[in-house]
Amino acid sequence: MATTSASITEDSIGVATLPSAVTAISPGAGGAGSEASQTLTFVIANDHPEFFKTLPSIKINGTTGDLSFELATNANGTATLQIKLVDNGGTANGGVDTSATQTFTLTILPADDAPTISTIANVTTGKNKDSGVTLFTVNDPDVVNQASLGVTFAHVSGATLAQLPPSVGISGGTRALIITPLPRLCSVLPFAPWESD
Repeated sequence: MATTSASITEDSIGVATLPSAVTAISPGAGGAGSEASQTLTFVIANDHPEFFKTLPSIKINGTTGDLSFELATNANGTATLQIKLVDNGGTANGGVDTSATQTFTLTILPADDAPTISTIANVTTGKNKDSGVTLFTVNDPDVVNQASLGVTFAHVSGATLAQLPPSVGISGGTRALIITPLPRLCSVLPFAPWESD
């Protein structure tokens, strides 16, 4: 039995199958007789089970094996699989029913996930008066410190009626928005916020 290594991109959807990830599968010489009738089973040890929604398994196709698995959301890194092939012949009379361990390295390449921003409620305030606090949230699954995410505001249309940038308080992924109108102006002012990582 022999193995290879492979790589796959983070967030690959559904069950992935790597054909012939294992090669040279054999039930054993069998001494005076053939062991071809024995049932073979793969035993797989995995140092990063958290990387997988469905753990790796191997389907035997003659002398090769197809490796299948499903990635967990946003998982990336390197998983090392320790693979053994076991037959049902047992170990009586000095028999050996387990192959030497082979190592398969699966590298899950990171992919940049788009940041998201929640809907921001419309804000109404009086002339020459700051608005009340409006809460909204931002998130980027690739960023540990959500407080580091930047939010940019721009006027969508109409005259410039409010100060830019508005006041935005930060607590983790939560933002507290306060809009300050320019002096002596009142109207409807569309804002377009967007987030960057």
